[in-house]
Amino acid sequence: MSSAAGISYQLSVISSLRKLPTPYTPHPTPHTLHPTPYTPHPTPHTLPPGKTFCRRPYLKLPKLDRQRSLKDHFGNHTLNRSEPRART
Repeated sequence: MSSAAGISYQLSVISSLRKLPTPYTPHPTPHTLHPTPYTPHPTPHTLPPGKTFCRRPYLKLPKLDRQRSLKDHFGNHTLNRSEPRART
């Protein structure tokens, strides 16, 4: 068989394979992935953006720097004063 005949035969085989209906194959990964021994533990660096490393909903996230006030930074020192400070 010449090389031209071999190439045309291969092309005809490929084109006949394209015409076959593709059988239904279910998705190989389940919808809920179960942890395996090879599943890496989540770290703050491997989490998708917007997700926090702490999964406890009752802990408040720290404020961003632009949202913090001076009271957040220095604390509320008016609690220990015996008399209110005079406004000047």
